[in-house]
Amino acid sequence: MKQLIVILASFLLSTCLLAQQEVKFKAVVGGDKVSLYETIDIRFQIEGAKFNEFKLPDFEGFEIVGGPNQSTSIQYVNGKMSQQAAYSYKLRAIKEGTLVISPATVIVDGNILETEQLEIEVVKDGNIKPPPPPASRFDSPFFRTEPPTRKKNNKKKRSTITI
Repeated sequence: MKQLIVILASFLLSTCLLAQQEVKFKAVVGGDKVSLYETIDIRFQIEGAKFNEFKLPDFEGFEIVGGPNQSTSIQYVNGKMSQQAAYSYKLRAIKEGTLVISPATVIVDGNILETEQLEIEVVKDGNIKPPPPPASRFDSPFFRTEPPTRKKNNKKKRSTITI
């Protein structure tokens, strides 16, 4: 019975500490300048709450090539609990110019939180070429539909006769 009371008390204490924590929602991008067809990472991070009704921004001028990747963490430092969750994406720039990523939104306890608008400059670089089309599974040596061909040994056998 005492164990149950201790467990309930610790749960209530952690819930109260979490309720007192300030909620922060932000977007972090891997740079403000990128070459055309190059990839860039963007991360939407919330501290003090979990993602609830997350709305992805418009990635006009970019193509999503990876993600969403989700991560969560809970830490206790000096008796204080902190919670963090994030979604991350890998974007490829497909249009030149100063591109704007509109704010992402999330609803926490009935309140709408937004990230700041991000501006990323996409420049043409003569060294970077457009990416090749995506490979199909039939291009992979691990998913061949026909058996591999073997080279035939064209060496002639010599026979020797001893007398």
